[in-house]
Amino acid sequence: MPGARSSKACLSCHVSKVKCDVSETGPPCSRCKKRGLSDCNTFTSRRGTYDRKEWKRKRQQKEQQQGKEEAGLQPHEQPATKKPKVSGQPAEPPDKIPKISREPARLPVAQSPAQSSSSSGSSTGAVSSSLDDDPNAETWGVVVEYFLKKRKSKIKKSLVTYLGESSPLSSLLKSGHIQLNGVEQDASESNNNNNSNLIANEASPASVTDEVEMQIFEQRGCFRLPKKSALETLFKFYFENVHPFNPVVNRMWFANKYREGILSHLLIHSVCFAACYHCPMSAIYEAEFSTRRQAKVSFYSKAKTLFDCNYEKDKLVAIQSCILLSFWGGKPNDVWNSRTWLGVAFSIAEDLGMHRSTENTDMHPADKSHFRIIWWCLCSHDILSSLTIGRPPKVTFERCDAEKLTLEDFAQADEDPGEPIFGFREIEQSFYHIEVSKLTMMLHQVFMARCDPRSPRSATLNQAQYDQLLAWQAELPPRIDWNTHRDSLFALCLRILYHNHVLYIFRPRTADSITEDDCSVEKSLVSASEIALAASKLSMMSMTKVPQHVYGSFVMSMVILAMDSRYNLSSSPDASLMQLQICKMVLSQSEGNWDHSQWVLKVFDRLVEQSNDEADTPAQPSLSPMAANDNYQPNASDLDPSMQSLVDFCAPEYNDIFKIIFGGE
Repeated sequence: MPGARSSKACLSCHVSKVKCDVSETGPPCSRCKKRGLSDCNTFTSRRGTYDRKEWKRKRQQKEQQQGKEEAGLQPHEQPATKKPKVSGQPAEPPDKIPKISREPARLPVAQSPAQSSSSSGSSTGAVSSSLDDDPNAETWGVVVEYFLKKRKSKIKKSLVTYLGESSPLSSLLKSGHIQLNGVEQDASESNNNNNSNLIANEASPASVTDEVEMQIFEQRGCFRLPKKSALETLFKFYFENVHPFNPVVNRMWFANKYREGILSHLLIHSVCFAACYHCPMSAIYEAEFSTRRQAKVSFYSKAKTLFDCNYEKDKLVAIQSCILLSFWGGKPNDVWNSRTWLGVAFSIAEDLGMHRSTENTDMHPADKSHFRIIWWCLCSHDILSSLTIGRPPKVTFERCDAEKLTLEDFAQADEDPGEPIFGFREIEQSFYHIEVSKLTMMLHQVFMARCDPRSPRSATLNQAQYDQLLAWQAELPPRIDWNTHRDSLFALCLRILYHNHVLYIFRPRTADSITEDDCSVEKSLVSASEIALAASKLSMMSMTKVPQHVYGSFVMSMVILAMDSRYNLSSSPDASLMQLQICKMVLSQSEGNWDHSQWVLKVFDRLVEQSNDEADTPAQPSLSPMAANDNYQPNASDLDPSMQSLVDFCAPEYNDIFKIIFGGE
């Protein structure tokens, strides 16, 4: 049980909010003795000496005045949180907006108001690197207290937290989306005369970082950027080639932050990293890199270092960066790969409540739209990468009720900044994402029916899913219908995703399941051929424009075409072999644009070698899956040492591809 409070306290102990024994020992108290302070004056308490009714009346008047001020703000503008004053030093905004520094050294770290106060008022001036050791650090008690005071104001999307149905506090709310943040801070407030070079962003991006972490940041060049012209070139290709298929960044917000010089370094490196996959080599050279891979590794390592050190405090920036960093394929034995980044992104998205309806949430409509766009982009990346890599998707739609995308969402959350480097939105882009979100839901159902080990095999269910897909195609907007706009990039990509969907409905699970009722070799071959034809059209445009989530469709089509060329499943296996070569050619052209291209090509090159070796050996038995006892079973031990690491890679796993094409358990 805690001890009784002291009846009196000295001024020093009162400010530090610690127990004082001056009433027992007399001045100086024991704490002042330890600190060597001779001026130990008692603090006179005002408890019970003031008019409580007057205090209550003043508080009500203050709340009414704040309500009037908030009502007079612009619709999207948020009332600034008052910053605690530093003793003897009233906070003032800086005279000049800080600019993005391109030098690696002498980059101070953003401080919260409480930390700023303690550092300026302390005799040592030292700032603790651990939030747990800081008595002024933000705690859940402070957070909830702030929430109770501020819950009537608009919720800021970068500070939103979602309370699920199981939370006891959810019974008190109309919506699970609340703003829990006791230490809000504007970029202008986070700068003072001692940190004029600060790299800041909307939600105080930098945590309190010790000297060791700052040395790591500087050694790895985390704050070093390409020259302005090279940086803006990368921005240009990002918004031209990446953003139309990954509209997770609000371009107007991005442009404003960049002009003000307070754009998050994590987001800058993530954007440049993604741009390296979809820009010409001239942009790579301009940024002073000799190869595309060198540029990708440089930006990726800087972004990951900042992310690992918890430098970024804006969750919205963090999730945007995670989605862009998911372009990273990783090495066979790496923990961090595309799915790892998507998994982290989902965790942050659920913390923000993106998976739930925002209908009753007191957020600005543009912020709600932005949430929905990010959520559905994340879901589409998840299901398509999961199918390619042979892993279950991370999203479970049965637990989600986020609203569907609309054209209004893109009009509100993706306005044109008016400068060429930030791109221009086309209406086809909005239609594309709306239809892909519908396709994502259907593809998830196909996965559960075809890939879940507990799901029964049903030809009737397959046909029902195919009918649903045909109905979706019949209702496509004319602007992205591949039958009427054959050369449209959005229509071509949608065509590939559609036929990829058909493949997963009707594809054989293994080579020995070709004749089963829930498979359709005929429909699978037609869709595989369509994907090959669409791929050849894309290659004639530019591989830098092909979005990341489309490449996985080529792999499934190559498997089906390889099966036909090997087993003579159709009347024209030679045509399938030619289309297989087209897909290989497209992937060969995209080795720098999609990290998985290289190992996929090696897998199929090895399969061709196996096929040629067997054709040259007369005594080798037939590989037809229709034969009863004549199946030769290649396995991982048949691989040369250079390919052995691919056996351990995630996917589709080498053994699984052999099972599909060669048969066997």
